[in-house]
Amino acid sequence: MGGSLTYPYGSTSAVRGHVLAALGVLKVASADQIRRLMCPGHKDSKGVRNAASILPSMG
Repeated sequence: MGGSLTYPYGSTSAVRGHVLAALGVLKVASADQIRRLMCPGHKDSKGVRNAASILPSMG
């Protein structure tokens, strides 16, 4: 997978939208719950965790 020092696994923009949508409804959810709800095709919740981890810095 390509990436940079900031985003070592590549862009998280697609998953970030899913994370925000899920949190807008659920308010509190684990990375695995968001993955199962919004990104069921992903094999693990690493991408969801990466996307969620940068949300505070985007404010």
